[in-house]
Amino acid sequence: YQRRVHGVCCSKLLITVLNTILADLKKEKYEMLKVGLYACSITKRLIVFVELMTESIEWGKLPLFEPTEAIKDEYDYYTKVKPFKNRVLKYDFYIYPYINGVLQQTSAFNLSEGDQIDIRYHVEKFGTTSFADYMSFLHEAYKLETIQLELAYSGAVSYTHLRAHETGRNLVCRLL
Repeated sequence: YQRRVHGVCCSKLLITVLNTILADLKKEKYEMLKVGLYACSITKRLIVFVELMTESIEWGKLPLFEPTEAIKDEYDYYTKVKPFKNRVLKYDFYIYPYINGVLQQTSAFNLSEGDQIDIRYHVEKFGTTSFADYMSFLHEAYKLETIQLELAYSGAVSYTHLRAHETGRNLVCRLL
């Protein structure tokens, strides 16, 4: 029961987050979005990076990049091989879970059948993020074996793509 409820809550939250972002991007021109999610259970925060891609790519069709001595990470790649041209937006979603009308202070809580669950959120739109912040996030998203405590985005990271015609529901189905 608890796992099913958690899955439903996560699905609804992700749909809400993605639809909020898509509504914010209505006037933007893009072919595809690259969406990165970083969840921090301590602060109950979901940090979302949205890369507005000017061209559509077929995921999995591009050859994998092998690091070399000169090109070791995402920063090297996007400064030496393929100059980074896309705009990246950053959003913070603060998540407030209520069970039976009581705000949960920790991320670990148990549910019982019949519990009333309400998830509220507050969003902060940061607009265009810095290249350095995005590269830090990408580093953590793609190289989890190198997590260090001083890195800003160590922890639960997820990444996927959303084509211009898709909705938040399309993306949630791929993430879950």
